[in-house]
Amino acid sequence: MKVSISTADGIELRSENYSFHELKSDEPVRDTITTYNNGYFSGTVREISFGGVFIAHSNLAVENLMIGDFISDTEAIEIHFMLKGHSYVKDKNSGYHIDVNANTHDIFYMNGVEGRTESIGAPMEFFQIILLPSFYKKHFPFDLPSMENFRNAIENKLTYKIISDHKVAINYEIYKVINDILQCHRTDGLKKIYLECKILELLILQIDSLTGNLNKMVTPKAEIEKIYAAKEYIENNLNENCTLMDMAHKFNTNEFSLNSGFKKLFGTTIFQYWLTCRLKKAVHLIEYENLNINEASYEVGYKNPQHFTAAFKRKYGFLPSKLKKE
Repeated sequence: MKVSISTADGIELRSENYSFHELKSDEPVRDTITTYNNGYFSGTVREISFGGVFIAHSNLAVENLMIGDFISDTEAIEIHFMLKGHSYVKDKNSGYHIDVNANTHDIFYMNGVEGRTESIGAPMEFFQIILLPSFYKKHFPFDLPSMENFRNAIENKLTYKIISDHKVAINYEIYKVINDILQCHRTDGLKKIYLECKILELLILQIDSLTGNLNKMVTPKAEIEKIYAAKEYIENNLNENCTLMDMAHKFNTNEFSLNSGFKKLFGTTIFQYWLTCRLKKAVHLIEYENLNINEASYEVGYKNPQHFTAAFKRKYGFLPSKLKKE
């Protein structure tokens, strides 16, 4: 697949050729992160690939209209999750187009697609998994009655097919599995098995959601946005001291919904996450910015350095003074 990204006035910002057919089953997992800051968009793209699978997580701040042209010479199924932002996708051959909105997902079949995406200037985050025939023919549930039209499209090798024309919200369970995949930092031989299991879990949840079997589990888009806003607020305000009630009022929700939703989505409570972020930031300040322990503790919101030292010891099992180089 060839992908090129350009501005509305034709300035090419990125051009890549992806050889998905080279993803052989006996190769180790490749896991890379690329950082961009070119004046038009900034952020990171993480790419994970192994036998028959390509995963990409893009988290970008787009300054203006950004256009992406793609030509695929590969037959594949793409499962796509728009976490933030909005984009417009059009297949040049069939003329089929779709608006992709934040907190929605779908599954696409592609076979020699030539298309274009347009992304409006705004923060944009999406997660996608491309499955090659060697993977999806083994694992995809084509025998389900709800998959008949999708199965026929693949058997007839249509250029493009989408499972659902309806905009379906991403629920807590789906977000949780996406987060599990992104938080997988294993380097041993079990990484591939772990990722395959999580992809299959994600497929089950997604197909059930798209075909209407999990309607009762779909989380309102507004609630998910509040939880992500709370997470972003924590990351940008580590030195603040808020109660759970303060946080709930700040994001126009209630304490139970915010804390239970946060735990479902990220596997931890709001204040455990706040503590973890504070201590990670303190480690960085001490090790790489040469702050002393008192300075670092104040920077991350501790008024009493002794309280910081006690929290650090409980978290890491040693005193922060060990971080200082002799």
